[in-house]
Amino acid sequence: MIEVDSTITEAHAMDLTAKGLPVVAEYLGAMQNKINDLEARGDKLETALHKIKDWSDAYQIEVFPEPNWNEVKDKLGDKLLTRVSASNMRHAIKGAGNIAKEALA
Repeated sequence: MIEVDSTITEAHAMDLTAKGLPVVAEYLGAMQNKINDLEARGDKLETALHKIKDWSDAYQIEVFPEPNWNEVKDKLGDKLLTRVSASNMRHAIKGAGNIAKEALA
């Protein structure tokens, strides 16, 4: 994120009001509130992305090596393997989706 000193202080607002520019002071105050809201939203979304990234690193290949898919297919059969694969994928994508939904709320 680009760092910008965007803080509108009470002193700024009072100075603008004293110069006969209260509308500008009010506008700048409203813009400061928008900036604060957007920064908070950005932080919330970034936190969610880190959660999804951390979850994606949870099942490392060194700990959970890939199975011999031909052997798995022979033991489970095509239909059961497809159902198990779909169930696992559904679980993973729903988990990531829940993290995103929470961040977007």
